[in-house]
Amino acid sequence: MIKIRQDEVNAIRMVVDFGQIHGYGNLIAHLQSAWAKQLILQYKMDEASAIEATQTRVPYPLQMHEEILSTGQYDERGGRYR
Repeated sequence: MIKIRQDEVNAIRMVVDFGQIHGYGNLIAHLQSAWAKQLILQYKMDEASAIEATQTRVPYPLQMHEEILSTGQYDERGGRYR
């Protein structure tokens, strides 16, 4: 099991709270925009490539997400989340 730092668990909880308040899709879109800006600044990517790069992520398994929020750790092998 991988232990997550408490400040990261708190950040995940905060993101979930913000999503409930402001809408998950809206929050995801703003995070993708901020990430794209960071890719442009750090790696000199063009805007289209940076935006495309932010859209390649898939959600974490729901069991993993719940386990992190409840215990602050997850199975790094991932086998239990299939």
